[in-house]
Parts: sequence; C-alpha cells; structure tokens
Amino acid sequence: MHRNVTIQNVQLLIPAMFIVFSIILSSTKLFIRSPRTLFTTEDAFQAKKHFIATIIQKIWKGRQQRQMYLKMRQAAIIIEKWLRRFLAQKEAERRQRAVNIIRK
Repeated sequence: MHRNVTIQNVQLLIPAMFIVFSIILSSTKLFIRSPRTLFTTEDAFQAKKHFIATIIQKIWKGRQQRQMYLKMRQAAIIIEKWLRRFLAQKEAERRQRAVNIIRK
C-alpha cells in the first residue's frame, strides 16, 4: 500500500512542476531524462526543505509530548487511586471508632 501511495504522489507532483515529458515513472524508479529537470526538482526541494523539516519536527515533537502527557496522566491516576484508598481506609476507621463508642 505504501508503494502505491508513493507512486500516486509522484504522479501528482510531476504535472505540478511542469516537467511531464522529462520524467519516466517505472514501478520502482523515477528516471529523469534531462539535467535541467534534475536541477529544477533539486531547486524545488531546496526551496521547500526547511518547510518540510519544520513539519517533520512538529509531528515528532507533538508525538513525544502526547506520549509524555499520557505517561503523566497514568501516573496521576495511580496517585489518585492510592489517595482514594487511603482516605477510604481513614473513613472506615473513623466509622469503626464511632460504632465502638456507640456500643459501649
């Protein structure tokens, strides 16, 4: 599936760059006929390189922050669980003392 998506993306990119007749797309490779086409694609890549790197960084940092958030959320849930347990035990002890006082 990944390969088909890549081929579809390249097929969309070629007409957008106005280099339809200079490129042949095989099943696994992209053949460039003229050096001018190579320089055109390289210049386009150099122009967009920083934008592409920013998007990759954004996705990666977002993923890292999401993982850290989920880890901290899980830790908070565990702390809350132990706190609720502790408070429930204290309440049970208080009620038991009240029952013992009433029984006397």
